[in-house]
Amino acid sequence: TGVLFNDERVYDLTNYWLFYRNPVLGEFVEHNLTQDLEKIVTHDACSLTVVKPGNNVIYTKETSSSSLKVEKQKLPVVAVAEIENGKVLAVCDSEIFTNKNIELFDNLVFARNIINWS
Repeated sequence: TGVLFNDERVYDLTNYWLFYRNPVLGEFVEHNLTQDLEKIVTHDACSLTVVKPGNNVIYTKETSSSSLKVEKQKLPVVAVAEIENGKVLAVCDSEIFTNKNIELFDNLVFARNIINWS
């Protein structure tokens, strides 16, 4: 059980910010982490493979693909798991909360949601 960070890069030639490897995400599962989100942006992200007890909560849009999956599809990029008294968060992007990216779209709202959830 767990989360696997796939060895690939996510692309979106339709919904992106500045460059196709910066997909704008707008597919959210109802969860405390996704409250008040309309769209967030990732930078050079990968997709996730999640097995129970984990759950995907944020996906790319259906216009995305990856370096391994050429067909367009929604790809999971944020997942959570709650096990007994613990919580696990997996985010596919190591730069989403950097100084230059935190204020893009709803990235700051997403960061606040993470703090409130944890």
